[in-house]
Amino acid sequence: MAAANFNGLRVLSLESRRAVETAKLISTYGGGPLVAPAMREIALDSNQPVLDFAEALLRGAFDLVIFTTGVGVKALVKTVSEHMDREAFLNALRSVKIAARGPKSSSALRELGVPISVVAPDPLQRESRQRRKSMREIAEAILLNEDLRKARLGDPEKRIFRNVEASEGPSSGA
Repeated sequence: MAAANFNGLRVLSLESRRAVETAKLISTYGGGPLVAPAMREIALDSNQPVLDFAEALLRGAFDLVIFTTGVGVKALVKTVSEHMDREAFLNALRSVKIAARGPKSSSALRELGVPISVVAPDPLQRESRQRRKSMREIAEAILLNEDLRKARLGDPEKRIFRNVEASEGPSSGA
């Protein structure tokens, strides 16, 4: 199978978190990357809901806290730390059951020394692997050069002539 190559085509990527790596990958395969992040994380106008949660956690109002992203864990701790005692907040987290979804939130919690009671697999993980496989197959199909496509599918002009010859019957040849 031929190596994938964008052959100088401009390639649009809507990747947000791995924009630099994606641009490098596109360049590695001969493309001109145009990276335009589709999403970005922005701070809220008010951190009051976060602080209300932290105060309720310190009062013992929760039995279980669920974390779904590593970025969320880090943002929560950073925001709380700016307004109250970081270690008291972490101790409050350590005193309740913690559920984490996927490896990123689990890793962020472990870095903070917060024990995790339940780890649920990331629901997108298997789907992401399948999506990457499908995208690779699509990219390889698109990137095959014309000669390889002709070799695999046959030259369309020759197929047309073979079909015409077959419909006309044997040539009378003189």
